[in-house]
Amino acid sequence: DGPPAERDANGRGGVIDLLADPPPASRDPRISGEAMAASPWASDYFAELDALRYEYVPYIGAQELPTRGRFFNTADGVRRSYVPEGADTATVPEVWFFGGSALWGEGQRDLHTIPSEVARQAERDGVALRAVNFGGRGQTAFQAMLAFERALAHRPTPDLVVFYDGFNELSTQLETPEGLGPQPT
Repeated sequence: DGPPAERDANGRGGVIDLLADPPPASRDPRISGEAMAASPWASDYFAELDALRYEYVPYIGAQELPTRGRFFNTADGVRRSYVPEGADTATVPEVWFFGGSALWGEGQRDLHTIPSEVARQAERDGVALRAVNFGGRGQTAFQAMLAFERALAHRPTPDLVVFYDGFNELSTQLETPEGLGPQPT
């Protein structure tokens, strides 16, 4: 089941520390797949992926509990992203990213997700920016929009917002429950 999350005074999930309590080996078949063949970190990555724990956020769905690990670091619904030199000043543009598992970074370490690579590419072009990864595994565009609205209610407005969606909308159409008509939702 993976390491338990500590609880704060309100009974909410604290930080799951995968560094202090490393998870057991994963049996995920992707470890030995062609896409991960050149990744010596694949086995440890999938062990951490298996150890992620979630809490339900109304209407948005599952969100990782705060986690500290080698490959996954999350807090308040945000996965850690690459931070370029000089991106800690108030004048640096902040870009929020929303989407499903591809945007979140399925199969990638924190510092190599799409938001991290955008920040890294901007840095190569002489632009420092803060990339904030609000992506979620399995999230649809509707859920991403709700997560965006929720973030706006609790954080200063960003300079730019990117939505990267599509596949999860298709997959939800393919999983139509029995008894419903053939008309897409």
